[in-house]
Amino acid sequence: MMKFPIKFSSVLAWSALLFSPAACALKGPTGYATSEGVGGADASTAETSTGADPNTSTSGGNVAPDPKPKCPYDGTPIDPNSLGAPVCPSSMCGGGAHCLPNALIQATFSDPSQLDKLAPCDGASSCVPDPFIANKGLFIPTSCSSLAGAEGRCLSDCLPQVQEKLSVLPQSSCPSNHRCVPCYDPQTQKNTGACNVSCDPGPTQPPVSLPKCCKGIGTCVPSAAVPADKVKQLGVDSCPPEQGLVCAPDVFVADQNYQPTSCSTVALALVFGDEYKAGVCLPECLPQVAKGLGSFLLGKDGCPDSFKCTPCQKPGLLGPENTGACDL
Repeated sequence: MMKFPIKFSSVLAWSALLFSPAACALKGPTGYATSEGVGGADASTAETSTGADPNTSTSGGNVAPDPKPKCPYDGTPIDPNSLGAPVCPSSMCGGGAHCLPNALIQATFSDPSQLDKLAPCDGASSCVPDPFIANKGLFIPTSCSSLAGAEGRCLSDCLPQVQEKLSVLPQSSCPSNHRCVPCYDPQTQKNTGACNVSCDPGPTQPPVSLPKCCKGIGTCVPSAAVPADKVKQLGVDSCPPEQGLVCAPDVFVADQNYQPTSCSTVALALVFGDEYKAGVCLPECLPQVAKGLGSFLLGKDGCPDSFKCTPCQKPGLLGPENTGACDL
């Protein structure tokens, strides 16, 4: 029996993931800077309260940021564990990040508003991926192959925008706590900002669109973008099977409240009776339309190209059975 409707989650729908080149220029390989600063001094004056040159090492083992930091960072990497900050909870992400005080982040990000792009650990701290800490925020994320083979970057799954799409994004060649985020949204071809993070010079390849299928009226989407109880209702069609894509008719992807056009079957009603006449127009690439019981009797019957008039009921051993096609 057909089980409709099929509803899809948003495939990507990215907002920009941009971080400024000098973002998160964190201070010090030693000594955990709190909202009160290192050693109890205010974070904004911790480096100058002793009268020391702000461009040289300060007491307490903290290293002041360079006046003109190189991008990417070429100094000694900071060990995130040496800061004494708690790791981000496993309920938040896969690890490889630490909770730092918001006051410190706001003081050291070149654009304090970028604090909003981090997941909150609590009311006073946020989760900062370790690569940002280790390289003072001055680094180029590793390149990888993302959705549909598109150019992407390995970004921490502790970033909220990555976590939201975790089931859709491929692991590719990235570490276990990262996902390969495409430079461009393959659905809209808009820049996601994933390849403009920190010192990254930007994409080197043009946008890649998700492949078309279903005779051009469908799009190959990640199977993870489809609810688990619905994914079996979609076929691979002409989608590259090795990429974990399934063919989703565009009418379902574009409109979560899509209502199929009514139609009347001809051959099915002629053979089995008028109780099987009522139907709706559905894409013929849906496996249960293309290969279901009685599909050889289904025709266009006034439906658009690549659609077939699918009956509300189908013949069963004990009489008409609901197909679900008319329950949209």
